[in-house]
Amino acid sequence: MELLGAVPALAALCAAVVEARRHRRHLESIPHRIHVNGTRGKSSVVRLVVAGLRACGLRVVGKTTGSAPRVLLPDGGEVDLRGGRRPSLREYQQVAALAARAGADALVVECMAVRPELQRFAEQRLMRSTIGVLTGAGMDHLGVMGDSLYEITEALAGTIPAGGVLVTLGPSVPPAWAARAAERGTRVCPVVPDLDLPLPAAYLEWPENVAISLEVCREVGVDRSTALVGMGSVRPDPGALRVWRSSYLWLVGAFGANDPVSTGRLVARVCRQFGLTEMPVAGILNTRADRGERTLQWCRALLSGEFCVDRLVITGPHARAAARFLERRGWGRGRIHVHVGSSPATVTRAAADGTSGALLVVGMGNVAGTGAALLAHWAEVGEVVIDG
Repeated sequence: MELLGAVPALAALCAAVVEARRHRRHLESIPHRIHVNGTRGKSSVVRLVVAGLRACGLRVVGKTTGSAPRVLLPDGGEVDLRGGRRPSLREYQQVAALAARAGADALVVECMAVRPELQRFAEQRLMRSTIGVLTGAGMDHLGVMGDSLYEITEALAGTIPAGGVLVTLGPSVPPAWAARAAERGTRVCPVVPDLDLPLPAAYLEWPENVAISLEVCREVGVDRSTALVGMGSVRPDPGALRVWRSSYLWLVGAFGANDPVSTGRLVARVCRQFGLTEMPVAGILNTRADRGERTLQWCRALLSGEFCVDRLVITGPHARAAARFLERRGWGRGRIHVHVGSSPATVTRAAADGTSGALLVVGMGNVAGTGAALLAHWAEVGEVVIDG
């Protein structure tokens, strides 16, 4: 009887071994495997690298996991690999199988793991990259990746490849990344962005992302001018910055930036570009049930003045708790408005209520749920200024 009971477990073990070997063969059939990690800019870098490599005729499959997960096909099309299912690391195996069947020359994948041990597993077992990319370390996914910049930097080191190349921003490289690369026999390529670099005209991109992507293309063997031609027509990620004008309102869809520092950089850049630096700002902070630490991070940024708004509308599952947290600490009494389950039009009116002149309305925090609904509403009522 004991022997019979062991049969299902043995069968499952054999199936797992077979699946692992099949996945290894899929990976080995793809010459260039590029794993993109970091706390910001990952989806953009994946799309830029895919576009740059395709420009010289390579067959490339890409995968993003940002605001709207997508598989980027060799013919330029995009599909939703997840189909409404919950995220799973099995997606690495699925996209590798797809790339192998397509005869791909390169596979470019955004790291979808957050927990440090899962980031290591994703690289060492599921990706085995030839080129690793670290876009940078910032204060995001607090409490999961770590509680300090040091811990987050250490966590990100888990996706540095063995015997490959690490491309990251320079001129200095975090000691944890340099040590991990040396330990794994990987060459480090620090990139210093060129501020005069031609940027894609279709949307607002950062020189850092383009510089990193150009270096990845160079490592694969694609020259700078060819890669830039491909990047010039890249299709931006659904979470990329979008800006509209509607009457006296400037509507800034920065939900995909996630953290206060990245959002602040985007808003500052929009203000400089369009001369809006003196305009009052209303923030719409959209919260997510599974991003409690991010809600707390935003509250602390508002309290410290790291991110400044004149008026605040809070939406989503943590809205009431966030409002109480801020008001009990003396922030924004009379300037905070909570909207849970309200229509996008109502939320937008709440942000603009009482304003007689021009106003910058910034969507921030999280794109899921109300954030996505607001973006769709603004696209209907506003005139496009920046179309991400």
